[in-house]
Amino acid sequence: MKKIGSLILFLVLAFSLSACAKNSNKETSQKLPSGSSTESMVTTEEESEETEEISGNHVLIAYFGRWGNTEFPDDVDASTSASIVIGRDGNLQGTTEYVADLIREYVGGDMHLIQTVEPYSEDYDTVVEKNRQEQEEGVVPELQSTDLDIEQYDTIFIGYPIWATTIPRPIVSFLSQYDLTDKTIIPFCTHAGYGSGSSYADIQELCPNSEVLTGLAVEAEEISSAEQEVSAWLGELQLVQAEDTTDTEASQIVITVDDVEILAELNDSEAAKEFGEMLPLTVSMTRMGEHEYYGGLETPLTHTADVQTGYAIGDLAFWTPGNLFAIYFDEPDDDPEGLMILGHIISDMSVFDDMAGSVEMHIDFVK
Repeated sequence: MKKIGSLILFLVLAFSLSACAKNSNKETSQKLPSGSSTESMVTTEEESEETEEISGNHVLIAYFGRWGNTEFPDDVDASTSASIVIGRDGNLQGTTEYVADLIREYVGGDMHLIQTVEPYSEDYDTVVEKNRQEQEEGVVPELQSTDLDIEQYDTIFIGYPIWATTIPRPIVSFLSQYDLTDKTIIPFCTHAGYGSGSSYADIQELCPNSEVLTGLAVEAEEISSAEQEVSAWLGELQLVQAEDTTDTEASQIVITVDDVEILAELNDSEAAKEFGEMLPLTVSMTRMGEHEYYGGLETPLTHTADVQTGYAIGDLAFWTPGNLFAIYFDEPDDDPEGLMILGHIISDMSVFDDMAGSVEMHIDFVK
């Protein structure tokens, strides 16, 4: 999916009569973000019954994190903190802010950092204890005053780290302070490897008169490779860009297995372009465990400049050590080395659950 930058973007958002995005409560108590798995949920048919076009300037991306709410020392080491990452511009960012920036690049809108009057400690254990007390006592921390006019926004992304299996208390403050009646809320979070906990359901409970769509949970340790997962999530939510559709359509491919069609998008790398020039083609694919299918290409790819270790769930890749085309539909035991990422699947990943061990995959551009 191509980024559109600052062009005016339109979103096709799905609505339903009732939506309560839930996820399993798997976060261990009092654990702050630092792990490594990603959850991405798919919209229901009910959420797709009605659509409404909303321009980028009616979108708010509000987020909370320790970065921006903590007086870290100037020489803080991003590599030792689960809350900080080196951004793509080389500057330090909070992990939740990093995801918020990715969302803004795809959908436009305004960014808003949720800040508390009283900052949080730079000491991890102190933050854990403070959060525990705030939750037990039902504290609603006071937020810094801003000139935010919530009335001008129709769609509000809410970002946060998972603290003790749910939303941090400053998110409760934000949702309680502003009237979000009849607005569309889209949650996203970073976590320590245990997922979104009860946060989606808790947001729905706090905002019973709002439409809460399915959220995205990104692992803090894998934050630097979250771009494709954000793109795929927004695609699943049917947040469609109105500009530059020609290039997007040209990069869409369909993988057919028997009567099952799986949609994917090639990226703009040289390797992906070379792979696209081979289409249509049929590849004999073998299932490896519960995380990938692989098969040999008659002609190996020659553009192998951007080799990486590891992948995001849903990635299409060329594995350079074995000259193999691979589709990754779940997490591996160990991150494979020598991968060229070619694109990403935008269909529901559950299509792979009952697929046979050996299959013929016919791959071609979407007509």
